[in-house]
Amino acid sequence: MDWSERIVPDETEKGIISVHLKRYDFARPRCGGRLVLDVGCGVGYGSRHLSERAKKVVALDADITAIHYAQRRYAQGNLDYLVADADRLPFLKNSFDVICAFEIIEHTGRPELFIKEMTRVLK
Repeated sequence: MDWSERIVPDETEKGIISVHLKRYDFARPRCGGRLVLDVGCGVGYGSRHLSERAKKVVALDADITAIHYAQRRYAQGNLDYLVADADRLPFLKNSFDVICAFEIIEHTGRPELFIKEMTRVLK
């Protein structure tokens, strides 16, 4: 797999992965027993990490190849991966207790719309 901006734990130096997992380590205690949205989940390793504490994690990314990889590599009973656009989330208002969105805003076409969508789906 060749994703220049993606972290793929099976193909990336352990030190880099450790730095990226620190973000999820920060969020994890806040996810206990909650419904979590992980926006821009990439290949899903962080979503899997959150799922160890969360009631349920819904992880999304716009890249179908990344989502297919996540579904194969990091499947978990309380974890759903889906392809979606962060600027047009396919969820009802007030759907999630916690939202994680690490290093994604700079990849959205309209950051103000992205923030509006995060606010809309957050309880």
